[in-house]
Amino acid sequence: MDLTWLSVECDSILDKKDLLEVISHLPPVNDLRIVFHYNNCMYAVAGLVIEQQSGRPWYEFLKERIFEPLGVHRTVRHRKKLPHGNVAETHVVLDGYSLHRQKPVDTAADDTFMGLAGGVWSNVSDMMKWAKLSSTPGMSGYLRAFYLFPDTRSAIVALGNSHGLGDGPDWSVQAITQAMFDLQPPIDFAEVSGQRAKAEYERYARLAADSVYFRHEERRNEEQLNINLAGYVGKYVNAGLKMTLDIRLKTEKSLIMVVNNVASQHHELTPFPSSREEFVLREFID
Repeated sequence: MDLTWLSVECDSILDKKDLLEVISHLPPVNDLRIVFHYNNCMYAVAGLVIEQQSGRPWYEFLKERIFEPLGVHRTVRHRKKLPHGNVAETHVVLDGYSLHRQKPVDTAADDTFMGLAGGVWSNVSDMMKWAKLSSTPGMSGYLRAFYLFPDTRSAIVALGNSHGLGDGPDWSVQAITQAMFDLQPPIDFAEVSGQRAKAEYERYARLAADSVYFRHEERRNEEQLNINLAGYVGKYVNAGLKMTLDIRLKTEKSLIMVVNNVASQHHELTPFPSSREEFVLREFID
Protein backbone atom coordinates (compact mmCIF):
# COMPACT_ATOMS: atom_id res chain seq x y z
CA MET A 1 0.00 0.00 0.00
CA ASP A 2 3.07 2.26 0.15
CA LEU A 3 2.94 3.20 -3.54
CA THR A 4 -0.77 3.70 -4.17
CA TRP A 5 -0.02 7.37 -4.97
CA LEU A 6 2.47 6.50 -7.74
CA SER A 7 1.52 5.39 -11.23
CA VAL A 8 3.28 4.39 -14.44
CA GLU A 9 6.12 6.63 -15.69
CA CYS A 10 6.61 7.88 -12.14
CA ASP A 11 3.60 10.20 -12.20
CA SER A 12 1.76 11.03 -8.99
CA ILE A 13 -1.99 10.41 -9.17
CA LEU A 14 -2.78 12.06 -5.82
CA ASP A 15 -2.43 15.58 -4.43
CA LYS A 16 -0.86 16.69 -1.17
CA LYS A 17 -4.31 17.61 0.18
CA ASP A 18 -5.34 13.93 -0.11
CA LEU A 19 -2.62 12.63 2.22
CA LEU A 20 -4.45 12.42 5.55
CA GLU A 21 -7.59 10.90 4.06
CA VAL A 22 -5.58 8.23 2.26
CA ILE A 23 -3.56 7.49 5.41
CA SER A 24 -6.73 7.02 7.43
CA HIS A 25 -7.83 4.25 5.06
CA LEU A 26 -4.59 2.26 4.91
CA PRO A 27 -5.14 -1.17 6.51
CA PRO A 28 -3.06 -1.75 9.69
CA VAL A 29 -0.23 -4.25 9.26
CA ASN A 30 0.36 -4.81 12.98
CA ASP A 31 -0.73 -3.41 16.30
CA LEU A 32 0.94 -0.21 17.53
CA ARG A 33 4.61 -0.59 18.59
CA ILE A 34 4.69 -4.34 17.91
CA VAL A 35 7.13 -4.42 14.97
CA PHE A 36 8.90 -1.93 12.72
CA HIS A 37 7.23 -1.48 9.34
CA TYR A 38 8.44 1.12 6.83
CA ASN A 39 5.99 3.30 4.94
CA ASN A 40 6.81 6.47 2.97
CA CYS A 41 3.45 8.01 3.82
CA MET A 42 4.32 8.20 7.51
CA TYR A 43 7.23 10.53 6.73
CA ALA A 44 4.85 12.68 4.73
CA VAL A 45 2.57 12.82 7.78
CA ALA A 46 5.53 13.94 9.91
CA GLY A 47 6.01 16.79 7.45
CA LEU A 48 2.38 17.82 7.87
CA VAL A 49 2.86 17.80 11.65
CA ILE A 50 5.83 20.15 11.24
CA GLU A 51 3.73 22.50 9.13
CA GLN A 52 0.81 22.40 11.56
CA GLN A 53 2.94 23.00 14.65
CA SER A 54 5.31 25.59 13.17
CA GLY A 55 2.76 27.42 11.06
CA ARG A 56 5.02 27.50 8.00
CA PRO A 57 6.11 25.22 5.13
CA TRP A 58 8.08 22.19 6.23
CA TYR A 59 11.10 23.08 4.11
CA GLU A 60 11.48 26.53 5.65
CA PHE A 61 11.41 24.91 9.08
CA LEU A 62 14.08 22.35 8.14
CA LYS A 63 16.20 25.01 6.47
CA GLU A 64 16.27 27.21 9.58
CA ARG A 65 16.52 24.48 12.21
CA ILE A 66 18.77 21.92 10.48
CA PHE A 67 20.28 22.87 7.12
CA GLU A 68 21.59 26.34 7.96
CA PRO A 69 23.15 25.30 11.32
CA LEU A 70 24.90 22.42 9.50
CA GLY A 71 26.16 24.71 6.75
CA VAL A 72 24.11 22.87 4.12
CA HIS A 73 23.67 25.56 1.47
CA ARG A 74 23.19 23.69 -1.83
CA THR A 75 20.24 21.54 -0.81
CA VAL A 76 16.86 22.55 -2.28
CA ARG A 77 13.21 21.47 -2.17
CA HIS A 78 12.45 21.27 -5.90
CA ARG A 79 14.43 20.43 -9.05
CA LYS A 80 13.47 23.86 -10.44
CA LYS A 81 15.60 25.38 -7.67
CA LEU A 82 18.73 23.58 -8.89
CA PRO A 83 21.34 25.54 -10.88
CA HIS A 84 20.63 25.23 -14.60
CA GLY A 85 22.18 22.07 -15.99
CA ASN A 86 23.85 21.14 -12.70
CA VAL A 87 21.80 18.03 -12.02
CA ALA A 88 22.34 14.31 -12.53
CA GLU A 89 19.34 13.20 -14.59
CA THR A 90 17.98 9.69 -14.17
CA HIS A 91 18.88 6.91 -16.62
CA VAL A 92 17.88 3.29 -17.18
CA VAL A 93 19.84 0.50 -18.85
CA LEU A 94 18.37 -0.73 -22.14
CA ASP A 95 18.91 -3.97 -24.02
CA GLY A 96 22.51 -4.01 -25.19
CA TYR A 97 23.51 -2.19 -21.99
CA SER A 98 23.08 1.28 -23.49
CA LEU A 99 21.76 4.13 -21.32
CA HIS A 100 18.51 6.00 -21.85
CA ARG A 101 17.87 9.34 -20.18
CA GLN A 102 14.45 9.49 -18.55
CA LYS A 103 12.11 12.43 -18.33
CA PRO A 104 12.60 14.73 -15.30
CA VAL A 105 11.12 13.36 -12.09
CA ASP A 106 9.02 15.78 -10.03
CA THR A 107 7.11 13.34 -7.85
CA ALA A 108 9.04 14.42 -4.75
CA ALA A 109 8.80 18.18 -5.16
CA ASP A 110 7.89 20.06 -2.00
CA ASP A 111 4.27 20.63 -3.05
CA THR A 112 3.48 17.03 -4.06
CA PHE A 113 1.86 14.12 -2.22
CA MET A 114 5.27 12.62 -1.36
CA GLY A 115 7.26 15.84 -1.21
CA LEU A 116 7.14 15.82 2.57
CA ALA A 117 8.80 12.38 2.56
CA GLY A 118 11.38 12.78 -0.21
CA GLY A 119 11.42 16.35 -1.49
CA VAL A 120 15.01 17.24 -0.66
CA TRP A 121 17.53 17.52 -3.52
CA SER A 122 21.17 17.48 -2.47
CA ASN A 123 24.77 16.69 -3.45
CA VAL A 124 27.78 14.87 -2.03
CA SER A 125 29.24 17.92 -0.26
CA ASP A 126 26.07 18.68 1.65
CA MET A 127 25.40 15.02 2.37
CA MET A 128 28.83 14.65 3.96
CA LYS A 129 27.76 17.37 6.38
CA TRP A 130 24.54 15.47 6.87
CA ALA A 131 26.62 12.39 7.77
CA LYS A 132 26.30 13.37 11.41
CA LEU A 133 22.69 12.23 11.16
CA SER A 134 21.23 9.60 8.81
CA SER A 135 19.74 9.00 5.38
CA THR A 136 17.44 6.71 3.33
CA PRO A 137 17.52 5.02 -0.11
CA GLY A 138 17.08 7.25 -3.14
CA MET A 139 13.96 8.08 -5.09
CA SER A 140 12.93 6.53 -8.39
CA GLY A 141 15.72 6.85 -10.96
CA TYR A 142 18.36 7.64 -8.37
CA LEU A 143 20.30 5.45 -5.95
CA ARG A 144 22.58 6.39 -3.12
CA ALA A 145 24.60 4.64 -0.45
CA PHE A 146 25.32 6.32 2.87
CA TYR A 147 27.60 4.50 5.32
CA LEU A 148 28.49 5.84 8.77
CA PHE A 149 31.37 4.57 10.92
CA PRO A 150 31.10 6.12 14.41
CA ASP A 151 34.24 4.42 15.76
CA THR A 152 36.45 6.14 13.19
CA ARG A 153 34.26 9.26 12.85
CA SER A 154 34.06 8.70 9.10
CA ALA A 155 31.40 8.37 6.42
CA ILE A 156 31.18 7.32 2.77
CA VAL A 157 28.61 8.72 0.33
CA ALA A 158 28.03 7.50 -3.23
CA LEU A 159 25.34 8.94 -5.51
CA GLY A 160 24.11 7.29 -8.71
CA ASN A 161 21.72 8.35 -11.47
CA SER A 162 21.01 4.96 -13.02
CA HIS A 163 19.19 1.86 -11.82
CA GLY A 164 17.82 -1.43 -13.02
CA LEU A 165 20.85 -3.71 -13.04
CA GLY A 166 21.79 -3.60 -9.38
CA ASP A 167 22.78 -1.00 -6.81
CA GLY A 168 26.00 0.52 -8.17
CA PRO A 169 26.49 3.09 -5.37
CA ASP A 170 26.11 0.42 -2.69
CA TRP A 171 28.56 -1.94 -4.41
CA SER A 172 31.03 0.95 -4.66
CA VAL A 173 30.75 1.89 -1.01
CA GLN A 174 31.11 -1.72 0.07
CA ALA A 175 34.32 -1.97 -1.97
CA ILE A 176 35.70 1.23 -0.42
CA THR A 177 34.74 0.03 3.06
CA GLN A 178 36.50 -3.28 2.48
CA ALA A 179 39.67 -1.45 1.46
CA MET A 180 39.49 1.09 4.31
CA PHE A 181 39.14 -1.50 7.05
CA ASP A 182 40.96 -4.41 5.39
CA LEU A 183 37.92 -6.66 5.76
CA GLN A 184 38.57 -10.38 5.39
CA PRO A 185 38.02 -12.51 3.46
CA PRO A 186 38.09 -10.04 0.58
CA ILE A 187 35.17 -9.99 -1.85
CA ASP A 188 35.59 -9.42 -5.58
CA PHE A 189 32.89 -6.77 -5.96
CA ALA A 190 33.45 -6.46 -9.70
CA GLU A 191 32.56 -10.12 -10.08
CA VAL A 192 29.58 -10.24 -7.72
CA SER A 193 28.11 -6.98 -9.04
CA GLY A 194 28.47 -8.36 -12.58
CA GLN A 195 26.62 -11.51 -11.55
CA ARG A 196 23.87 -9.41 -10.00
CA ALA A 197 23.60 -7.24 -13.12
CA LYS A 198 23.28 -10.35 -15.29
CA ALA A 199 20.55 -11.74 -13.03
CA GLU A 200 18.64 -8.45 -13.15
CA TYR A 201 19.06 -8.23 -16.91
CA GLU A 202 17.58 -11.69 -17.31
CA ARG A 203 14.83 -11.20 -14.72
CA TYR A 204 12.38 -9.70 -17.21
CA ALA A 205 12.68 -12.74 -19.47
CA ARG A 206 11.74 -15.00 -16.56
CA LEU A 207 8.78 -12.82 -15.59
CA ALA A 208 7.63 -12.54 -19.20
CA ALA A 209 7.84 -16.31 -19.69
CA ASP A 210 5.67 -16.85 -16.62
CA SER A 211 3.23 -14.23 -17.87
CA VAL A 212 2.99 -15.84 -21.32
CA TYR A 213 2.29 -19.22 -19.76
CA PHE A 214 -0.41 -17.96 -17.41
CA ARG A 215 -1.93 -15.72 -20.08
CA HIS A 216 -2.13 -18.69 -22.43
CA GLU A 217 -4.04 -20.58 -19.75
CA GLU A 218 -6.34 -17.59 -19.21
CA ARG A 219 -7.04 -17.21 -22.92
CA ARG A 220 -7.85 -20.89 -23.22
CA ASN A 221 -10.33 -20.52 -20.38
CA GLU A 222 -11.71 -17.32 -21.95
CA GLU A 223 -12.28 -19.13 -25.24
CA GLN A 224 -14.09 -21.89 -23.42
CA LEU A 225 -16.23 -19.40 -21.50
CA ASN A 226 -16.59 -16.94 -24.41
CA ILE A 227 -15.96 -13.94 -22.13
CA ASN A 228 -17.27 -10.58 -23.34
CA LEU A 229 -14.82 -7.74 -22.66
CA ALA A 230 -17.74 -5.36 -22.26
CA GLY A 231 -18.35 -7.04 -18.93
CA TYR A 232 -15.16 -5.44 -17.58
CA VAL A 233 -16.13 -1.92 -18.64
CA GLY A 234 -16.93 0.49 -15.84
CA LYS A 235 -15.47 2.60 -13.04
CA TYR A 236 -13.82 0.87 -10.12
CA VAL A 237 -13.52 3.22 -7.15
CA ASN A 238 -11.60 2.97 -3.88
CA ALA A 239 -12.84 6.09 -2.12
CA GLY A 240 -10.47 5.69 0.82
CA LEU A 241 -7.35 5.58 -1.35
CA LYS A 242 -8.70 8.29 -3.67
CA MET A 243 -8.30 5.95 -6.64
CA THR A 244 -10.59 5.50 -9.63
CA LEU A 245 -9.86 3.01 -12.42
CA ASP A 246 -11.99 3.71 -15.48
CA ILE A 247 -12.02 0.67 -17.79
CA ARG A 248 -13.17 1.44 -21.35
CA LEU A 249 -13.47 -0.49 -24.58
CA LYS A 250 -10.87 0.51 -27.15
CA THR A 251 -11.92 -2.06 -29.73
CA GLU A 252 -14.05 -5.18 -29.55
CA LYS A 253 -10.95 -7.08 -28.45
CA SER A 254 -9.06 -4.57 -26.31
CA LEU A 255 -9.51 -2.39 -23.25
CA ILE A 256 -7.91 0.77 -21.90
CA MET A 257 -7.61 1.85 -18.28
CA VAL A 258 -7.62 5.49 -17.12
CA VAL A 259 -6.28 6.17 -13.62
CA ASN A 260 -7.82 9.10 -11.70
CA ASN A 261 -8.57 10.80 -15.02
CA VAL A 262 -4.89 11.81 -15.26
CA ALA A 263 -3.88 12.67 -18.83
CA SER A 264 -0.68 10.61 -18.74
CA GLN A 265 -2.39 7.57 -17.22
CA HIS A 266 -4.34 6.15 -20.17
CA HIS A 267 -3.10 2.57 -20.60
CA GLU A 268 -4.04 -0.20 -22.97
CA LEU A 269 -4.59 -3.33 -20.92
CA THR A 270 -2.17 -6.06 -21.95
CA PRO A 271 -1.02 -9.15 -20.03
CA PHE A 272 2.48 -7.73 -19.51
CA PRO A 273 4.89 -5.14 -20.95
CA SER A 274 5.86 -6.22 -24.45
CA SER A 275 9.59 -6.05 -23.72
CA ARG A 276 12.12 -5.50 -20.96
CA GLU A 277 12.81 -2.01 -22.33
CA GLU A 278 9.16 -1.04 -21.96
CA PHE A 279 9.28 -2.38 -18.41
CA VAL A 280 12.16 -0.09 -17.39
CA LEU A 281 11.36 2.92 -19.59
CA ARG A 282 7.81 3.27 -18.30
CA GLU A 283 8.87 2.49 -14.72
CA PHE A 284 6.41 -0.29 -14.13
CA ILE A 285 6.27 -1.18 -10.45
CA ASP A 286 6.62 -4.88 -9.81
